[in-house]
Amino acid sequence: MAEMLRSGTTCFNDMYFFPDVAARVASKAGMRATVGLIVLDFPTMWAQNANEYIDKGLEVHDVYRSDE
Repeated sequence: MAEMLRSGTTCFNDMYFFPDVAARVASKAGMRATVGLIVLDFPTMWAQNANEYIDKGLEVHDVYRSDE
């Protein structure tokens, strides 16, 4: 995000692991971001199964839905 800000980018899309971190850092940096909900059918550090991916993704959405 620091590189994007230095080059004049003001908005980005993120669709990778740890959307909670991407949303938190973008908010803190004052950047606009679209943070995608990832759902996989295998375990990762983010979630263990598809249901957990969805639940955690919806939680991130709820936390940041009205973030300016």
